[in-house]
Amino acid sequence: MDTRFNKAPSTEDGEAKMISDIQMDALEAFLKDTHTSVKFIATSVPVAPDS
Repeated sequence: MDTRFNKAPSTEDGEAKMISDIQMDALEAFLKDTHTSVKFIATSVPVAPDS
């Protein structure tokens, strides 16, 4: 997953995206996969609300 190039800025409704819809679908499929029990998600992008 590459968060460098697929980010979308906040829209009028305040929604911003760190990854594209395609990457989100792939991430959700990975998390739903029951063949592995331990999963980690790490990001170099700070995840915090703007103040």
